[in-house]
Amino acid sequence: MQRRRASPDDSPLVVSIKSNNARIIYALDRKAAQQGLKPGMALASARAMVHALCVVEADEAADARQLCAIADWCDRFTPFVASDGMDGLLFDVTGATHLFGGETVMLKTVRDAIMRLNRRVRQARPVGDLTFSQLSALTSLQLAGALTPRELADVERVQPPTMTKIVGKLEDRGLVVRTPHPTDGRQVILAPTEQGRAMYAQFELARNEWLAKQLALLSPDDRDVLSRAAEIMQQVARG
Repeated sequence: MQRRRASPDDSPLVVSIKSNNARIIYALDRKAAQQGLKPGMALASARAMVHALCVVEADEAADARQLCAIADWCDRFTPFVASDGMDGLLFDVTGATHLFGGETVMLKTVRDAIMRLNRRVRQARPVGDLTFSQLSALTSLQLAGALTPRELADVERVQPPTMTKIVGKLEDRGLVVRTPHPTDGRQVILAPTEQGRAMYAQFELARNEWLAKQLALLSPDDRDVLSRAAEIMQQVARG
């Protein structure tokens, strides 16, 4: 799993889901794994181990749809494509790699295409809206619920003065509110306002709408294949 942002961000990234009334790690990037985090670990335990942890809420249905779309795209290499758990694909290219310049070139083509799709989906947002840095900070607050300015700066991997400017812009737009810290009079707590949560929802909607438009360009047969594949992937995920 890789994250693409307009500004560098080296903090470990995990995707969480709710399981048995608790949040657990659903997926994670290499940096999070290097910190000792694992899929299935309680999110609270992960936060205790890694302070500057970036957490994104999972959308299993959207993941299944995108995985199915990737599987359909891989048909250009071989008709033998199958799911590998909830987050992987297996395809048999025996005797066919020479048609694409060899296995190394073919794998690079697949990887680059997936990365471009991932980047394009993340860039989709309402026209004339927040900057990437402002939206990133708002997203971190939305997912965490509330953070101190220092915690937010650590999560976003920026210097406190830079975060002060970003938060100031969000406050000016009524998207973030600060309240006194319950135990430390020198600190404040930042949290998204109702307007801020609505803005985040608009961003999520814009990404989903962009992907829906791309899927609409597929033929009816291709969309039917993706629909059936999504149902199968959801069954696999629940199992």
